[in-house]
Parts: sequence; C-alpha cells; structure tokens
Amino acid sequence: LRQLNTEKSTTGGVANVLHFIAEIFERMGRPDDALRSYEEIIHHYGNDNSPEVAPALICIGGIHYKKGDFSNALKMYKEALSASVSSKQAAVAQQSIAVVHMKRGEYSDAIRSYNKLLQLEVNTHGPKNVRVAEAHKNIGRVYYRLNETSEARTEYEKAIRIFESVLGKNHPKTQVTVKSLKNIRNDF
Repeated sequence: LRQLNTEKSTTGGVANVLHFIAEIFERMGRPDDALRSYEEIIHHYGNDNSPEVAPALICIGGIHYKKGDFSNALKMYKEALSASVSSKQAAVAQQSIAVVHMKRGEYSDAIRSYNKLLQLEVNTHGPKNVRVAEAHKNIGRVYYRLNETSEARTEYEKAIRIFESVLGKNHPKTQVTVKSLKNIRNDF
C-alpha cells in the first residue's frame, strides 16, 4: 500500500486498487483491514475534492453499519454527503443516511432524509424515473411504520404511477409496490 501512495493518480487508479483490496478484506471477514484500506483512499485523496473520497466514506459507513455502530455509520454517510462531487454520490449517501435513521427508529429523520433524496432524484432524473418512484416507495414505507396510512397510501400511489409508466404493470417493482399498498388497505 505504501508503494501505491508515492504518487497521486488523477484517474483514481490507486483508489481502485485500494477499493479492490478492501473488498477482499470484507469478503474474508476482516472489516478492520478493509477500514484501513478505505482510510488510505481518504488519506491519499482527502484534500483534493476528489471523486474517490465519498465512495470510500460510504464504504466505511457500511462497515460500521454492519457492525451495528449506527452512530459512526451516520457520521461517515454525512461526511460522504458533504464530500460528494456528483448527484449520484450524493444520492447514495442520502439514502444511506435515511436507512440508518430507519434502523434506529428515527422515522421523522428518515422521512426528511428520503425527501431530500427524492429532490435529488427529481432534479437529476426528472419526475418520471424509477429512482424517483423508489424514493416515494421508501417514504411510504416510513409513513406506514408511523401508522400514518393516508400519507403512506399517497406515496405508494405516486410510486405505482411512475413504476407503471416506466416499467409497466407487470414489472416486479410495480407488483411489490401494489402489494404494499394492498397491505395498507387490508390493515385498516
């Protein structure tokens, strides 16, 4: 690793190698070694406003999440959001933030995070996109957990309309969302 860090690469070559090494460590069940590899990416590129930093922070957050350390996961995802240099990176970080809030039972924060994700996706892809539908579905899921069925139905219906227009009525994503909406109707 030290040899790789002697020169900075503008193409992300060092980051790609370190990501690959970290993934191997993760598959081997060695998350601490994986963390060190991701931290090397940040050390190598951290002061350059580089596109390599946010993905490394997201991966570090993912390791903390898998360990059940949701506070550090959330911290890393928020840092990744700040370090994001593209809407795609920002969306991944924002969704990760929302997932941590859901896991912690912080549903109001999850709704805020999913709404921010929704805005990112609409601004990036337009209102009729699968990623926008997924955001609506996730917001609906949070409202359902809060027993706010009217809001949940509204979000699921928005997701279904988009899924149907983009993917068709028989697509699995459409069908799963339709089933979720039916479950709400059957529960109340």
